[in-house]
Amino acid sequence: MKEVFISYSTVDAASAETVRNVLEKNGLSCWMAPRDIPGGSNYTKEIPHAIRDCQAFVLMLSQNAQASPWVLKELDRAVN
Repeated sequence: MKEVFISYSTVDAASAETVRNVLEKNGLSCWMAPRDIPGGSNYTKEIPHAIRDCQAFVLMLSQNAQASPWVLKELDRAVN
C-alpha cells in the first residue's frame, strides 16, 4: 500500500513528478499513474483501488487539472 496518491493532469506530469520525488525523498511512498499501474492492467480498475488504499490524496491543481475529466473523477472518488 502506498501512502500518497498523486492526482494530476498529464500535461503537468513534470511538476507532478517533482512533487513525487520530494515526497519520496522524505520517506513517503507515492502512487502515481502510469508508473504504478501494472502493464496490461485496466486504469479504471486500478485507480479507484489505489485511491481507497492510500492515506493521503494530493491534488496537483492547475487549469489543466480542472479541465481533465479523469482528475475530476479521481477527486470525486477521494471525497466520496
